[in-house]
Amino acid sequence: MPKKFTKREQSGRGFFSYTEKYGIALDNSIMNSDATNRREEREMTLKELKKGEFFTRKPVAEPTEHQVFIRGAYDRETKKYECSRFDDVNDTIWLKGSTTVHTEFVF
Repeated sequence: MPKKFTKREQSGRGFFSYTEKYGIALDNSIMNSDATNRREEREMTLKELKKGEFFTRKPVAEPTEHQVFIRGAYDRETKKYECSRFDDVNDTIWLKGSTTVHTEFVF
């Protein structure tokens, strides 16, 4: 049977709050970091993507073919990445590596 705690105890990472009824530990710092990690998975910089990966420039759950880009090669002269649209390869834009892009979507 698990121990039941009624007070808040401090750990190295944050406060653990224990419920008296169930004895379950809820660490607020861990819960917040999980939400942050999920957001970070969706939002990445362009230089973190691999060549050929799909992305959108805005957070869209179900983007159209016109809103999806493919990361291309890096141009050393301009210090930018080539990004072309999924539906039209000739429609190319050049973006800096620090540009925030979104990778979690259904396509």
